[in-house]
Amino acid sequence: MLVRWSRSSIANVEVGRQFAPREFWIACDVALGCEGALLAAWGRADALARRLREQEKEAQIRQLLAQPPPGCVCRELHRLLAESGWRS
Repeated sequence: MLVRWSRSSIANVEVGRQFAPREFWIACDVALGCEGALLAAWGRADALARRLREQEKEAQIRQLLAQPPPGCVCRELHRLLAESGWRS
């Protein structure tokens, strides 16, 4: 075995059922002799995923702000802002 992950983990990562950390991609890159290509692709995909999550949170915040304020909107808005890294 060239990497320390199981075959099932590798298969799950390949089809998107399992998240793989940066170390996984480094090990695969070295094992396959990709000279950094896998790690670079993972970096681009990870950055894109982070941007999409931030955009989704921003869309949720905009949606909450556009609604009439029931009692729980402030708590939900505060939670979304906190998850986005906003500090008061």
